[in-house]
Amino acid sequence: MALLVHLVPLALVLGFFAVGVGLRSWLQLRRHGTLGIVLFRDGRMGHLLDAALLLLPLALLWQAAAEWLAPDWLAALWLPLTAAAGLWLRAAGTLVVLASTALMFLAQLSLGASWRVGIDRESRHGLIVAGAYRVCRNPIFTCMLLALLGFALVQPTYLSLALTAATFLGIRLQVIEEERYLAQTYGQSYEQYAAHVGRFVPGIGLRSF
Repeated sequence: MALLVHLVPLALVLGFFAVGVGLRSWLQLRRHGTLGIVLFRDGRMGHLLDAALLLLPLALLWQAAAEWLAPDWLAALWLPLTAAAGLWLRAAGTLVVLASTALMFLAQLSLGASWRVGIDRESRHGLIVAGAYRVCRNPIFTCMLLALLGFALVQPTYLSLALTAATFLGIRLQVIEEERYLAQTYGQSYEQYAAHVGRFVPGIGLRSF
């Protein structure tokens, strides 16, 4: 039983990326003839952000695998919590990760042919304002941040806290780059959209041009 409990974080991490990257890329290839992965194509800042994006799953996988294979070794990174609190956090975190994964996949589907991992400045599939994008401008990133919070609850370590903070900063910088691209590409249509729909949550982060 203890071995299965220690396997939960690894299963959640693998499931999250299998759905969010593997399954979504396969659907993109089948429906639109491209994997939708356009990393390391967008200038120096874009390269740095893309590299950071690749480090995130590696760090999550490392920590999840460490708990399964060497839980005693990982113990030094755990926050000072009681056993009961740790179990409640793990249960809550598991639910958050599962819900966030499902919602992220639905948000990805809302993009249709426009879905990309990275910024594709040659893409002209139209501005997406329907589906999940009626709620906020970056629903995929919102779900990713919620999932990171869920992973931090499942494995409440100092590394989890650092990853969550670093990922939020990276996503914030990525969003700034994407908003600049969308404003240049779609002009007034994007300006009107950004003025009425929040950045990560409804009503917050509206843009005035």
